[in-house]
Amino acid sequence: KRLPKRKLALLLGYRGANYYGLQKQSKESDLPTIELALQEALNRAGAVHEGNQGDLSKIGWSRAARTDKRVSAARQVVSAKLEVENDDVPALLERLNGELPDDIKVFDAVRVIKGFNCKQSCDRRHYTYLLPTFLLAPDEAIDAAFDAVAQRLAPHRAAPTLLERLRGFLAAYVGTRKYHNFTNKLKPTDMAAQRFIVSFTADDPTYPSGDAADGAEWVKLDVVGQSFLMHMIRKMVAV
Repeated sequence: KRLPKRKLALLLGYRGANYYGLQKQSKESDLPTIELALQEALNRAGAVHEGNQGDLSKIGWSRAARTDKRVSAARQVVSAKLEVENDDVPALLERLNGELPDDIKVFDAVRVIKGFNCKQSCDRRHYTYLLPTFLLAPDEAIDAAFDAVAQRLAPHRAAPTLLERLRGFLAAYVGTRKYHNFTNKLKPTDMAAQRFIVSFTADDPTYPSGDAADGAEWVKLDVVGQSFLMHMIRKMVAV
Protein backbone atom coordinates (compact mmCIF):
# COMPACT_ATOMS: atom_id res chain seq x y z
CA LYS A 1 0.00 0.00 0.00
CA ARG A 2 1.01 3.62 -0.47
CA LEU A 3 2.37 5.39 2.59
CA PRO A 4 1.77 9.10 3.22
CA LYS A 5 4.23 11.40 1.44
CA ARG A 6 6.12 14.07 3.30
CA LYS A 7 8.30 16.80 1.82
CA LEU A 8 11.72 16.40 3.47
CA ALA A 9 14.95 18.34 3.26
CA LEU A 10 17.97 16.06 3.61
CA LEU A 11 21.23 17.45 4.99
CA LEU A 12 24.10 15.31 3.71
CA GLY A 13 27.84 15.23 3.21
CA TYR A 14 29.96 13.17 0.87
CA ARG A 15 33.45 12.40 -0.35
CA GLY A 16 33.28 12.85 -4.11
CA ALA A 17 36.43 10.99 -5.18
CA ASN A 18 34.48 8.04 -6.60
CA TYR A 19 31.68 10.00 -8.28
CA TYR A 20 30.98 11.94 -11.47
CA GLY A 21 29.52 14.86 -9.56
CA LEU A 22 26.35 15.32 -7.57
CA GLN A 23 23.76 15.49 -10.33
CA LYS A 24 22.34 12.31 -11.81
CA GLN A 25 23.19 11.81 -15.47
CA SER A 26 20.69 10.75 -18.15
CA LYS A 27 18.39 7.80 -17.48
CA GLU A 28 20.53 5.63 -19.76
CA SER A 29 23.78 6.48 -18.00
CA ASP A 30 25.18 4.23 -15.28
CA LEU A 31 27.96 6.65 -14.31
CA PRO A 32 28.15 6.81 -10.49
CA THR A 33 26.85 10.09 -9.07
CA ILE A 34 25.80 11.15 -5.59
CA GLU A 35 22.17 11.52 -6.65
CA LEU A 36 22.10 8.07 -8.23
CA ALA A 37 23.44 6.55 -5.00
CA LEU A 38 20.84 8.52 -2.98
CA GLN A 39 18.04 7.46 -5.31
CA GLU A 40 18.92 3.78 -5.05
CA ALA A 41 19.30 4.00 -1.24
CA LEU A 42 15.92 5.76 -0.89
CA ASN A 43 14.31 3.03 -2.99
CA ARG A 44 15.78 0.27 -0.82
CA ALA A 45 14.81 2.17 2.35
CA GLY A 46 11.17 2.12 1.25
CA ALA A 47 10.90 5.90 0.86
CA VAL A 48 9.82 5.89 -2.80
CA HIS A 49 6.80 4.09 -4.27
CA GLU A 50 7.62 1.55 -7.01
CA GLY A 51 5.81 3.62 -9.64
CA ASN A 52 8.06 6.62 -8.96
CA GLN A 53 11.40 4.83 -8.79
CA GLY A 54 13.97 5.73 -11.44
CA ASP A 55 12.71 9.28 -12.06
CA LEU A 56 13.66 11.95 -9.52
CA SER A 57 11.24 14.45 -11.05
CA LYS A 58 8.33 12.26 -9.90
CA ILE A 59 9.24 12.89 -6.27
CA GLY A 60 9.79 16.65 -6.61
CA TRP A 61 13.57 16.45 -6.32
CA SER A 62 15.61 19.63 -5.90
CA ARG A 63 19.21 20.40 -4.91
CA ALA A 64 20.68 23.49 -3.25
CA ALA A 65 23.87 23.40 -5.36
CA ARG A 66 25.86 21.15 -7.66
CA THR A 67 29.36 19.74 -7.38
CA ASP A 68 31.52 18.44 -10.22
CA LYS A 69 33.39 15.18 -10.72
CA ARG A 70 35.48 14.15 -7.69
CA VAL A 71 34.39 17.22 -5.67
CA SER A 72 33.34 16.64 -2.06
CA ALA A 73 30.80 18.46 0.10
CA ALA A 74 30.96 18.96 3.86
CA ARG A 75 27.25 19.84 3.77
CA GLN A 76 24.72 19.78 0.96
CA VAL A 77 20.90 19.92 0.93
CA VAL A 78 18.45 18.08 -1.33
CA SER A 79 14.69 17.77 -0.94
CA ALA A 80 12.01 15.36 -2.14
CA LYS A 81 8.52 14.02 -1.44
CA LEU A 82 9.16 10.75 0.37
CA GLU A 83 7.00 8.04 1.89
CA VAL A 84 7.40 8.05 5.66
CA GLU A 85 5.91 5.16 7.61
CA ASN A 86 4.07 6.33 10.77
CA ASP A 87 5.55 9.80 10.17
CA ASP A 88 8.72 8.43 11.78
CA VAL A 89 11.41 10.56 10.08
CA PRO A 90 14.28 9.44 12.39
CA ALA A 91 13.52 5.79 11.53
CA LEU A 92 13.64 6.61 7.81
CA LEU A 93 16.94 8.45 8.31
CA GLU A 94 18.44 5.42 10.04
CA ARG A 95 17.29 3.07 7.25
CA LEU A 96 18.57 5.44 4.58
CA ASN A 97 22.06 5.68 6.08
CA GLY A 98 22.11 1.91 6.38
CA GLU A 99 21.64 1.67 2.61
CA LEU A 100 24.16 4.36 1.62
CA PRO A 101 27.85 3.70 0.86
CA ASP A 102 30.42 4.74 3.44
CA ASP A 103 31.40 7.89 1.51
CA ILE A 104 27.89 9.41 1.69
CA LYS A 105 26.04 10.24 4.91
CA VAL A 106 22.72 11.99 5.59
CA PHE A 107 23.09 13.92 8.85
CA ASP A 108 19.51 15.07 9.23
CA ALA A 109 16.05 14.99 7.63
CA VAL A 110 13.61 17.83 8.28
CA ARG A 111 9.93 18.29 7.37
CA VAL A 112 9.45 21.32 5.11
CA ILE A 113 6.46 22.97 3.43
CA LYS A 114 5.12 21.49 0.18
CA GLY A 115 6.42 24.36 -1.91
CA PHE A 116 9.97 24.18 -0.54
CA ASN A 117 12.67 24.23 -3.23
CA CYS A 118 16.34 23.88 -2.24
CA LYS A 119 17.71 25.90 -5.13
CA GLN A 120 15.29 28.80 -4.69
CA SER A 121 15.51 28.84 -0.89
CA CYS A 122 19.31 28.77 -0.71
CA ASP A 123 20.66 32.32 -0.23
CA ARG A 124 24.37 31.50 -0.60
CA ARG A 125 26.85 28.75 -1.46
CA HIS A 126 30.28 28.28 0.13
CA TYR A 127 33.16 26.58 -1.69
CA THR A 128 36.73 25.94 -0.54
CA TYR A 129 39.80 25.42 -2.73
CA LEU A 130 43.31 24.39 -1.69
CA LEU A 131 45.99 26.15 -3.71
CA PRO A 132 49.70 25.24 -3.56
CA THR A 133 51.51 28.53 -3.07
CA PHE A 134 54.22 27.68 -5.59
CA LEU A 135 51.59 28.57 -8.21
CA LEU A 136 52.02 32.16 -7.01
CA ALA A 137 55.65 32.09 -8.10
CA PRO A 138 56.69 34.40 -11.00
CA ASP A 139 55.65 33.24 -14.47
CA GLU A 140 59.25 32.68 -15.53
CA ALA A 141 59.58 30.06 -12.79
CA ILE A 142 56.81 27.92 -14.31
CA ASP A 143 58.03 25.35 -16.83
CA ALA A 144 56.00 23.43 -19.44
CA ALA A 145 56.75 20.13 -17.73
CA PHE A 146 54.42 20.68 -14.75
CA ASP A 147 55.32 17.56 -12.80
CA ALA A 148 58.98 18.48 -12.83
CA VAL A 149 58.12 22.06 -11.95
CA ALA A 150 55.95 20.97 -9.02
CA GLN A 151 58.84 18.99 -7.55
CA ARG A 152 61.27 21.83 -8.13
CA LEU A 153 58.94 24.51 -6.72
CA ALA A 154 57.62 22.52 -3.75
CA PRO A 155 60.13 24.26 -1.41
CA HIS A 156 58.79 27.68 -2.50
CA ARG A 157 57.30 29.70 0.34
CA ALA A 158 55.03 32.67 -0.35
CA ALA A 159 56.21 35.94 1.17
CA PRO A 160 53.65 37.83 3.30
CA THR A 161 53.56 40.62 0.70
CA LEU A 162 52.61 38.09 -2.00
CA LEU A 163 49.81 36.67 0.15
CA GLU A 164 48.45 40.17 0.80
CA ARG A 165 48.51 40.82 -2.93
CA LEU A 166 46.53 37.60 -3.48
CA ARG A 167 43.99 38.67 -0.84
CA GLY A 168 43.63 42.00 -2.57
CA PHE A 169 42.84 40.28 -5.86
CA LEU A 170 40.25 38.03 -4.19
CA ALA A 171 38.59 40.99 -2.43
CA ALA A 172 38.02 42.60 -5.83
CA TYR A 173 35.42 39.89 -6.57
CA VAL A 174 33.23 40.88 -3.59
CA GLY A 175 29.93 42.50 -4.52
CA THR A 176 27.65 42.30 -7.55
CA ARG A 177 29.38 41.93 -10.93
CA LYS A 178 28.93 40.45 -14.40
CA TYR A 179 30.75 37.12 -14.93
CA HIS A 180 30.06 36.43 -18.63
CA ASN A 181 33.80 35.85 -19.15
CA PHE A 182 33.85 33.19 -16.41
CA THR A 183 31.33 30.81 -17.99
CA ASN A 184 29.97 29.66 -21.36
CA LYS A 185 27.43 31.15 -23.79
CA LEU A 186 26.57 34.33 -21.89
CA LYS A 187 26.82 37.89 -23.20
CA PRO A 188 27.72 40.97 -21.12
CA THR A 189 24.13 42.15 -21.54
CA ASP A 190 22.64 38.93 -20.09
CA MET A 191 21.29 39.47 -16.59
CA ALA A 192 22.01 35.78 -15.93
CA ALA A 193 25.72 36.68 -15.93
CA GLN A 194 25.28 38.85 -12.83
CA ARG A 195 26.27 37.26 -9.53
CA PHE A 196 26.71 38.48 -5.94
CA ILE A 197 29.86 37.40 -4.06
CA VAL A 198 29.65 37.74 -0.27
CA SER A 199 33.33 37.08 0.50
CA PHE A 200 36.49 35.59 -1.02
CA THR A 201 39.39 35.04 1.39
CA ALA A 202 42.77 33.30 1.63
CA ASP A 203 43.94 31.67 4.87
CA ASP A 204 47.51 31.57 6.10
CA PRO A 205 49.63 28.82 4.47
CA THR A 206 49.40 25.23 5.71
CA TYR A 207 51.57 22.15 5.28
CA PRO A 208 49.73 18.84 4.62
CA SER A 209 52.85 16.89 5.58
CA GLY A 210 52.74 18.53 9.03
CA ASP A 211 56.30 19.79 8.59
CA ALA A 212 56.82 23.32 7.27
CA ALA A 213 60.29 22.36 6.09
CA ASP A 214 59.11 19.35 4.08
CA GLY A 215 56.92 19.39 0.97
CA ALA A 216 54.71 21.98 -0.70
CA GLU A 217 52.99 24.86 1.05
CA TRP A 218 49.25 25.29 0.47
CA VAL A 219 46.79 28.11 1.04
CA LYS A 220 43.03 27.59 1.49
CA LEU A 221 40.71 29.83 -0.53
CA ASP A 222 37.14 30.33 0.72
CA VAL A 223 34.46 31.83 -1.51
CA VAL A 224 30.88 32.53 -0.41
CA GLY A 225 28.33 33.69 -2.97
CA GLN A 226 24.63 33.86 -3.53
CA SER A 227 24.96 31.60 -6.59
CA PHE A 228 27.59 30.57 -9.15
CA LEU A 229 27.76 29.93 -12.88
CA MET A 230 29.23 26.83 -14.51
CA HIS A 231 33.06 26.94 -14.38
CA MET A 232 32.89 30.31 -12.57
CA ILE A 233 34.81 29.43 -9.40
CA ARG A 234 37.66 27.57 -11.08
CA LYS A 235 38.13 30.52 -13.46
CA MET A 236 38.04 32.98 -10.57
CA VAL A 237 40.83 31.00 -8.92
CA ALA A 238 42.77 30.64 -12.19
CA VAL A 239 42.72 34.39 -12.87
